Amino acid sequence: MSMKKGRVFLIVSLCMTLIVISGCGKSRKSHSDIPKSDDEEYGMEIVDDTNKNVNILDIVDLGDYKNLKLNHQEKKVTNSDVERAVADALQNTQIVDEGAESGDWVFASFTGQVDGTIISDESNEGMQFKIGESGMPFGFDESIIGLKPGESKDIDLQLPDEYKKNPDLSGKKITYSIIVNSITRSYPELTEDWIHKYTEYSSKDEYKSSVRENLIQEASLNQNDIDEEEFWEKIKKTCIIEKYIKTDIDSAKKQFDLNMNNNLQMSGIDLDTYKSQMKLNDKEYEKQKINDIKRIVEQDMIIRAISKKEGFKIDDEKSKEVIMDMANEYQMTEQSFRSLFKKKDLEKQVMRRRVIDLIAEN
Repeated sequence: MSMKKGRVFLIVSLCMTLIVISGCGKSRKSHSDIPKSDDEEYGMEIVDDTNKNVNILDIVDLGDYKNLKLNHQEKKVTNSDVERAVADALQNTQIVDEGAESGDWVFASFTGQVDGTIISDESNEGMQFKIGESGMPFGFDESIIGLKPGESKDIDLQLPDEYKKNPDLSGKKITYSIIVNSITRSYPELTEDWIHKYTEYSSKDEYKSSVRENLIQEASLNQNDIDEEEFWEKIKKTCIIEKYIKTDIDSAKKQFDLNMNNNLQMSGIDLDTYKSQMKLNDKEYEKQKINDIKRIVEQDMIIRAISKKEGFKIDDEKSKEVIMDMANEYQMTEQSFRSLFKKKDLEKQVMRRRVIDLIAEN
């Protein structure tokens, strides 16, 4: 995690907090400007972009987004702020050039195959778990030990004779193809060894001094310290989303499921337990899920619309600077940081940062 805590809008760990945003005012476009809806889902009129190009600016009316009035409060840096930033860096040390160890948090993708057939229940596009506590079959976690970020491995395991997760696979041999995307390790205290291993500084005092300097710089120069909820409450009053894009909805569904699965894994509970703790029945949970998916879609579409209107490109110089800044915040090399994302996901994070910076600066 970052030493720099001034920004609100860092990439969140692989468990994202869903942001409050809902509908947007009355239409300002003429009906003829808006592409015809192909379907409806979750109460949203959908434009299917899988077989045709859709101009995002034809279905998102942005309004006067550059003149939002946002509250900014200058933050003073205290000793407690420094200690919290140091503790955060220790707890979330990004491992780049070392192999995974027992107890590390790993973000990995994997597929499970039985007799050459991929088993969806034994596959995951991205799961975060603590080695030794993944809940996967015996031997899965142990096989990851020693792998570095970006490395992959195929392992053959024998499933238990009574495999409760999927009884149909009981006693069968399964092959897992695993890719380690990132590794995070927790350290209990700041030591000289940690300083030399994971930073460019020569002593604890020098490191803490740099942390304080970064926090002061962020507090004094960064005008982007704004409240997320206020930001989106302001945005939703200026924008209008006329139709929703199918691929965005499909992506948001996957994002919701991935976030929920990761949160359940980290909490060590199942979905039914989560519903019980949150006092949600099945209907209420489904309503919450639909609302959260809609929020993700709306947010992504607004970010993309502003990016297009402003002419932002993922490969322009400003985006390259943003990627370097984000990598530095996570104490990672640019290459290692890029390896955490698929190209589309990296672009989404960079455009989000650039849009928020643009609006906050204005």
